[in-house]
Amino acid sequence: MRTVLFVVAGNVNEFNDWCSKSRKEDRYTGSNFIYVVNSDTLRGQENPDGICIGTWKDREDIYDIIQFLHIAARDIKKQKGISNLSSEVDAYRKKRMEKKDIWIDG
Repeated sequence: MRTVLFVVAGNVNEFNDWCSKSRKEDRYTGSNFIYVVNSDTLRGQENPDGICIGTWKDREDIYDIIQFLHIAARDIKKQKGISNLSSEVDAYRKKRMEKKDIWIDG
């Protein structure tokens, strides 16, 4: 039986690179990989399996994607895992902002 794995990547190039490497791994044998272009990719899905790779935290639409994943998740364990994604993005972005130099022009 083929399984569908939704892949949230920073961009399509990361997705393609990951797919070419992952197809050789036994745990992904028989899997169909679908790149999550935007949250609409997940519309109508129920309890989707997926993975976040690369620079996924930098996506401007990541919170929309996480929201769709959370709504589509049917088991509590998966919902908790998806909720943790938002916290992970928040922490990552906060840390990144702390390292930025801020210039104030007058």
